[in-house]
Amino acid sequence: MRNAVGAGLAIAIIGGSGRLVMGSHPFADHRTRTGERSTVILADGSKIELSTSTALKVDFSNDLRRIRLLEGEAWFQVAKDMARPFVVEAAGGRTTALGTAFAVAVGNKNATVSVTEHLVNVASGGAVRRVSKGQGIRYDRKGIGAPVASDHTSLAWRDGRLAFVNLPLGDVVAEVDRWTGGHTIVLDKSLAAHPVTLTIGIEDAGDALHRLASTLPVRITRLTSALTVLQSN
Repeated sequence: MRNAVGAGLAIAIIGGSGRLVMGSHPFADHRTRTGERSTVILADGSKIELSTSTALKVDFSNDLRRIRLLEGEAWFQVAKDMARPFVVEAAGGRTTALGTAFAVAVGNKNATVSVTEHLVNVASGGAVRRVSKGQGIRYDRKGIGAPVASDHTSLAWRDGRLAFVNLPLGDVVAEVDRWTGGHTIVLDKSLAAHPVTLTIGIEDAGDALHRLASTLPVRITRLTSALTVLQSN
């Protein structure tokens, strides 16, 4: 156990040092740091809201408006331009706006698209799916899942909140880590799968683990200011 935790600590320190030295995607056109949000208005009038730890590049030409989402998550409100499609590339796939507003989040070798207005086409792995308002879809380089109904709680960050409804604890702490810059290890698989419902302000994200500990049978061990271990009581 001690070796496993030590290995995790080493990885966290090395990873953190790499970011401090190299920066995150230094050639991105727009980026946010940990805990930040930002709004960008593009030359065509489209609006982008960037979530925490997000980086993207903008490539506009005479016949295409292309955004490369390098990491993180962003919400796009697309200005109409019939002559130039608006495409967001992420995790090996492409999302093409059809007069719409939508979000794209980059995960671990995959991406999730959530549509808040009208329609998009999502293409990856040789497949194309149309996704409508109120739906979400996940894809990776190999293909695309089926559209599912979405209540867009994952976009609560746009209103300054983090909202989770019956999500596995492992997923919740991973998202909280994105906003705090910490690294949390859940040692027990059954604990990581435990469903969690939580709403907390972004500015209070650092207190999320203590909020969870007040309702779950979990013990928190902080090894450093950046590394935390959760395990069952």
